[in-house]
Amino acid sequence: MTLTKAGAISMDNNLVVTGTASVESTSTFVNTVNIGGAGAGYENGGSGMTVTDLGVMSMNGALLVAGTTTLIGQSKHSAGLITGDGFGNTGMTLTNQGALSMEDALTVSGTASVAYSVTLGGSPGTDVKIQKGYGNNGLTLSAAGGISMDSILKVDGAASMNAKTFLNAAVDLGSVKTDDILIKGDLSASSSTNPDITFVGTAGTCAFTCGR
Repeated sequence: MTLTKAGAISMDNNLVVTGTASVESTSTFVNTVNIGGAGAGYENGGSGMTVTDLGVMSMNGALLVAGTTTLIGQSKHSAGLITGDGFGNTGMTLTNQGALSMEDALTVSGTASVAYSVTLGGSPGTDVKIQKGYGNNGLTLSAAGGISMDSILKVDGAASMNAKTFLNAAVDLGSVKTDDILIKGDLSASSSTNPDITFVGTAGTCAFTCGR
């Protein structure tokens, strides 16, 4: 070991300090550094930390960062991820099985693709709105199952109306001559408005019996 007159210590063996070591300037560690763990550093089921000479840090305890953390590479959370105080406590929870639960709004600026069933409006009385909802150039699906929309409803398949249906504007039935329109119930005209029933603008056959 050499101790220079300028205060530098150089040695060929280990330096063991049983008390506190205070270093006021920069410390350089060329090889792996073990902290705690009876000198062994990080071990599975242990209680220490190891920093390798390649920059890998492994620890048995928690990592607490009071400031901002920037992760340039991929971040892996084997047991899941909790932000804030987690779901149920004004936060968010992402489980290690891929389930995402959150207290606040989910905003997706791109396309959202959902492969399986979707439940919307889980709370009682909660409506589901597309765009800004009905009345604002959108659509509203009420918690009771009502659909209200500002634009056209197009159904390529069969539509079944099992209750009274109100058609409050002009109605077209069929788009070509070959479209059959079958009426099984009675037709009645309103006595309060006395509507006209006319068949005009056609050269086709008109065969029906009308009695008053």
